[in-house]
Amino acid sequence: IETAKTKTDELTESTEKNISKISEVTENLEKSADSWNESLGKIEAKEGVADNLVTELYHLEAQGNKTDEEISRMNSIVSQLNSMFPELSLSVNQNTGALNKNEQQTRQSIEAALQLSKASAAQKKMTEISEDLVDAEMAKYEAERNLKKIGDELSNLDEQRTEITKKSSEATKEGANAYVEYNGKMIDAQEALRQIAESEDTLTQTQKNQQDALDGLVSKYQEADEQYQTQMQRMQIQMQMQPNRRHQQRALKFLDKNRKRIIIFQQHNSSWQ
Repeated sequence: IETAKTKTDELTESTEKNISKISEVTENLEKSADSWNESLGKIEAKEGVADNLVTELYHLEAQGNKTDEEISRMNSIVSQLNSMFPELSLSVNQNTGALNKNEQQTRQSIEAALQLSKASAAQKKMTEISEDLVDAEMAKYEAERNLKKIGDELSNLDEQRTEITKKSSEATKEGANAYVEYNGKMIDAQEALRQIAESEDTLTQTQKNQQDALDGLVSKYQEADEQYQTQMQRMQIQMQMQPNRRHQQRALKFLDKNRKRIIIFQQHNSSWQ
């Protein structure tokens, strides 16, 4: 016979395990978000440096009768830009100080490279986030299942209290000792009520702990999901602007597949509840 205490202990243990899992999943969601912000921050910093270098480079190119020092500085900038963007292939005519690309071409090449870096970083982060979202869905389902079981057990305990109180009142009217069967044993009614109250207190606190953990998870999940959707839209826009980038098309298909997997899991969870 499964006693109320055993049931309470099982639910408490199940909840503690889920809360630990939620803590891990939440931490992973936060790390994914922070990592993406860090990656994006590095790319934007690179963008700022490149902009300043290009501005200086073409200002120097516009100078007439360039000095050796100015051409040397141009060579230094070109070397730095080519290092930052290998596909740029900038060069300086050592005699005239003329560049092999005009400013518009250079900026367009750099912008394309930066957008590609953002897309690549987004693809990597979105893959991680999509995996974290599936883990979050699993933890969310387990939490909701625990809450339902706890609620059912609290209702069961309330029914038992009502029944024991009724039997106790009847026994008292008859002048007999109020003994009832509880958890497979005949015990004093007041002791049974005390045990019920003890189980209720434990389960009520367990219920609160589980709900608090679930609420925190849902909040982080929504933030991560919004970030996921934002990056998906960004990649779709970039793909429309550069439709020949096959790697972006493959990435979008892969990420869309992951997103559908999350939706299917959400629907599956709903059907279980």
